[in-house]
Amino acid sequence: MLKYAGPMRRFFIALLLFVIVLLGGVAWLVTTPHGLRFLLTQATQYLAIDLELGELQGRLVGPIRIRDLRYRDEQGNSAEVELADLDWRPRALLDGTFHASRFVVDGVSWRKSVAGGATDTDSARPLPEVRLPLSLELDDVQVTNIRSYAAGEAEPLTVDAVHLRAQVDERGVTVEALRFAWQENSVKLVGSLLPVGNYPLDLEVSWIVHHPSLLLPLRGRTTVAGTLDLLAVKTSLESPAAAQV
Repeated sequence: MLKYAGPMRRFFIALLLFVIVLLGGVAWLVTTPHGLRFLLTQATQYLAIDLELGELQGRLVGPIRIRDLRYRDEQGNSAEVELADLDWRPRALLDGTFHASRFVVDGVSWRKSVAGGATDTDSARPLPEVRLPLSLELDDVQVTNIRSYAAGEAEPLTVDAVHLRAQVDERGVTVEALRFAWQENSVKLVGSLLPVGNYPLDLEVSWIVHHPSLLLPLRGRTTVAGTLDLLAVKTSLESPAAAQV
């Protein structure tokens, strides 16, 4: 037995060194800014996407800050983001959940290419069944200063701010709060949606709309329930006068 002691000892020492190097490499990847940039570079090359980052700060375990992000797809559509901040909870992955405690995006610009327009085949496609490998928990998502340019158009469609708080799991999408604001108008949505089959949903939308021809804003509420095959829609106007549709 003694003649095997030396080789076995060297084997366990080599195994221990391998484990130490492996753990050190993983720690470098997830806890250092250089590791974060390396992972993003490798992911971009592996996925073969046209993505450029002006400035990258933070660590994979969070928080992460990105400035001047630029993306272009194969159809020529392009997107730009001036600033993106992400803070998330890595421990939630042990429970099969991606938990973003805060995700803030500012200065979003989307340009639709003429070549990337929708076709009749695209519009006829059935809606996909969405089944994510992880649950999502989004505590505070904020997207501000959004500009969307249609193909060949010089003037964009603008949205001042979008705020979202939601959860996605095997039961579907639960929207605790989704708010859009543009100029003096706003729309707030709460409800649930199951993105499979005929997409059963139950939504409540409250809205405020200002129009130049009206002295007072329109305030109301709309409920949408059922499936995409058969929806029940009810709308009630609350001010300046009460009415139901």
